[in-house]
Amino acid sequence: MKNIIKVGVVLSAFFAVAAQAGTGGTEFQTVHTTFKNWIEGYAGMAISLGAVGLGGMASLGRQSPIPILTGIGTAILLNYSPTVTDAIFSATI
Repeated sequence: MKNIIKVGVVLSAFFAVAAQAGTGGTEFQTVHTTFKNWIEGYAGMAISLGAVGLGGMASLGRQSPIPILTGIGTAILLNYSPTVTDAIFSATI
């Protein structure tokens, strides 16, 4: 029983430190803004269109729907990744 309490104390201290690791500091804010603008802008649209187009051509060549579904999944992932990333890093306890 005492070991379980010790493990609980150590884990709670670890998670408190991990929650603070994502806060503060603006060193990489310009990099984050640049990547976010690229993904949400014309570069992201070009990558999405390329993924769907390449997947479509591969689907025609292989006679399988999996490559185009992978291209569509990549486009969806690229569309939602900035929102998900912001939500993860702005979460606080």
